[in-house]
Amino acid sequence: MKGLVNRTLLFGEGLFETILWGCPEEKLRLHYERLSLGAKLLGLNCPSYESFLKALKGRARGKRLVLKYLLISYGQSSYFGTSNRTRVKVLTYQYKKKPNFVKLALSPYRVSSKDVTLKIKSTSRLLFTLSRREATRRGFYDALILNERGYITETTSANLILLKGSNLYTPSEDLGLLRGTTRKYLLKFFEVREERVRLKELSSFDGVFLINSLGISGVLEVEGIKLRGNAKVLEEMRETLKLW
Repeated sequence: MKGLVNRTLLFGEGLFETILWGCPEEKLRLHYERLSLGAKLLGLNCPSYESFLKALKGRARGKRLVLKYLLISYGQSSYFGTSNRTRVKVLTYQYKKKPNFVKLALSPYRVSSKDVTLKIKSTSRLLFTLSRREATRRGFYDALILNERGYITETTSANLILLKGSNLYTPSEDLGLLRGTTRKYLLKFFEVREERVRLKELSSFDGVFLINSLGISGVLEVEGIKLRGNAKVLEEMRETLKLW
């Protein structure tokens, strides 16, 4: 785009949504709502829902693929400048089922509960990249992230669902975490309470689960803290949601 710089490349001013094609229409709308929220926050031009859907359909072609929808920003060259135009790019990947149970590292980095960009899928996610890279190097599946007050928030790629007795909990959104579309979709089918939980309290739960658009997994360990794997609840959530 003549005269405009790629602000996504230079400053991380862009958005993305990761979608498993074949999910319910309601789930697609949740992805679009978050994309729209992010575009409003960053001052980007956001395509219509119809354009969003058309771009996804054009790349999926009826196949069960993982689609990464990118909204790329072009505009002024100064970091505090504005975006003038956006361009859409959709990448495709083969779907791979999530493992039933995983082990997590603890990220050495903390997030701020005041960081408004944590709620959206911004292309500027270096803290998450570094955390996952280090966790993988150490042989863990992912990394659990705490906020500045020591409360658990999410992992680098998933929201958390916690089980105690017959009750389900999830870290409160005001702790600094992504507004996950699967988390929101799950609230429709289950009674899930928002809660503030510290790392040392995790072992008191009857099950800890990771959820995102590509699947659900149970957590067996967080940095040496042993947790209870609840295969029954894992399968119940998979069967009820029917997303993967």
